[in-house]
Amino acid sequence: MSEDIWDVGFELAAVGLACLSADGHLLAANKALRERLGYAADILPPTAPEALFEAESLQRLRERMAAPGDAGEPLHVRWRCSDGELAAARLALARAPTEADAPPSHVATVLPDEPSPAENVDEMYRFLVESALDYAVMRLDKHGQVASWSAGAERTFGYRPDEMIGQHVSLIFTPEDREGGAPEQELADARAEGRAPNDRWQVRKDQTRLWASGVVNPLVDESGAPRGFVKILRDYTEQKLSEERHRHLSEHDTLTGLPNRAKFHAELTTIVGLPGATGSQGAVFFIDLDNFKAINDTLGHHHGDLLLVQVAGRLRDSVRRSDVVARLSGDEFGVIYTGLKRAEEAEHLAEKLVLELARPYQLDQHNVVCSGSIGFALFPKDGDAPERLLKNADLAMYRAKGQGRNNWKRYHRSMDAEISERRALGREIGTALDREELALHYQPLFTLTGQMCSVEALLRARGARLASLPTADFISLAEETGLIVPIGEWVLRTACQACRTWRTAGATGFRVSVNLSSRQLRQPTFLDTVQRVLDEAGLEPGYLELEVTENLLMEDDKVNIYALANLKSLGIRIAVDDFGTGYSSLGYLKHFPIDAIKLDHMFVRGLPDDEHDTAITSAVIGMAHSLGLEVVAEGVENDEQLEFLRRLGCNCVQGYLLSKPLSEEEIGRAIGEGSWTRQ
Repeated sequence: MSEDIWDVGFELAAVGLACLSADGHLLAANKALRERLGYAADILPPTAPEALFEAESLQRLRERMAAPGDAGEPLHVRWRCSDGELAAARLALARAPTEADAPPSHVATVLPDEPSPAENVDEMYRFLVESALDYAVMRLDKHGQVASWSAGAERTFGYRPDEMIGQHVSLIFTPEDREGGAPEQELADARAEGRAPNDRWQVRKDQTRLWASGVVNPLVDESGAPRGFVKILRDYTEQKLSEERHRHLSEHDTLTGLPNRAKFHAELTTIVGLPGATGSQGAVFFIDLDNFKAINDTLGHHHGDLLLVQVAGRLRDSVRRSDVVARLSGDEFGVIYTGLKRAEEAEHLAEKLVLELARPYQLDQHNVVCSGSIGFALFPKDGDAPERLLKNADLAMYRAKGQGRNNWKRYHRSMDAEISERRALGREIGTALDREELALHYQPLFTLTGQMCSVEALLRARGARLASLPTADFISLAEETGLIVPIGEWVLRTACQACRTWRTAGATGFRVSVNLSSRQLRQPTFLDTVQRVLDEAGLEPGYLELEVTENLLMEDDKVNIYALANLKSLGIRIAVDDFGTGYSSLGYLKHFPIDAIKLDHMFVRGLPDDEHDTAITSAVIGMAHSLGLEVVAEGVENDEQLEFLRRLGCNCVQGYLLSKPLSEEEIGRAIGEGSWTRQ
């Protein structure tokens, strides 16, 4: 910016100014000089010294410029105008500010034709200073005291000349720069290097700050001894603030105001590279919200944004001001926690963050629960490079999410192979549909009279690796990757088409039951998908039952009540699977459009001898019937269990005592043979 200052001041000066090389070449001429020589405003006079100056004048000019110092009597020269005629002029010469290693050059000021006794080299400064009001120009003595203060300086800083002359230039520096010795260092640099750039925050008379940019140049006398400095500044505050705003936007998330991934990575790079105290360590946390997409899809992006803002606030409030909290991407956040003495401190913070994130969020009229899964890695123990630390924290988070979510895990090296395997399986699930490696089996449900009344669709994989994967892990991976939506639609379509085939074969009053995930239910288009699948299969809605879990009902009652009510309005039956494993009560279920509950097998296992299981089963069946709900008992494995459930009036049962899961063809054969009752 300092070069711009000289350029503008040079061009706007009211007197003629020329910049000359040491051998007399004309490097630049301002507007006033061009006009004096009779040239148009945009035409530069001849630059060759022999074309501009007469020979004798050129010799004197070169001798004067070769002499040390700036001072000296005005030099009389004759130079050639645009019409070819020679004209007399008086020049005051001063060395021009240049880079330390640049060739020397001089500024020549064209003095009035009639000299005055007081004219000397200072005339150049006076004309230049008074003609450029946008620039603060001040002359300092060799100790840094202000000797002259231009009108532009008064305009820039607010001080009158009488308030500044005699004061040290440090008065316009910020307190922190004064404490750091910046004023003295600036003058020392100018003296040593021939110039010193000035780009810093400085202070006006009213104590407001401005970003000033310019240069400080030393002045010397004829013997080369220092006699002071010239300091030229311009106010670039608006440009500086604009740059800082642009930099802030490029480094911060516009929604939450937190640093973004790039800034987080830069901060981590700096922190990891700093030499720490003996025994000191830090932790990098990777945080991923659970079921955020479902909330975003159901309530809309506005409420999703409100949730992210509240999450950001909770994370900031849970750590110290010196720690870094960032939004890394959509629903992913990061924390850099420094100065740990023991790993347990990071574990305590992880536990604190899990509890904070799990508290309900109020999003306008919606009360929403959205937990977080957290992984963290320690540095330098788990890595000394930002990329490695983030990867390890991400691996730990992935483990936390795979083990039920709403918890935290610390990175361990054993996770590398395990997570890699899990992700490889996730990729295989992604192609299983295309490779036709998925199939459905059907677990029959029987009335207490032995009549098969329904079947539950169970997902199976045919591929060797996926076939050995427990069903719960398969579903968990499908949920994590988002593949549960297309897989769930395939299951729904296949099961409905099978049910239609069985009904055509004579299985009247026969239903098919399909498990429904939270992610499916929260899809805005799920209702349309179900209707389309039923229409394509030619199946009446009453022959489809959708099973949901207790935990799904507890995620957000208003959202799920609305979604389930819409499904119920189509005529579809709704059942609660694995009842008793969550946190709901039978009284709570009256708020949902439920037709049946399926009592989890862990309560059936101890019947009829275990008093605890007997009491719970009796109470659940009695209260469910009082609410108009049917009860299905899962996992019936012996006749004693079946007889006890019959006495309690349980509506339906399923389990290996009655039938193992069957293929679509096996169910069809049983129907065709008329043997679709318990044998």
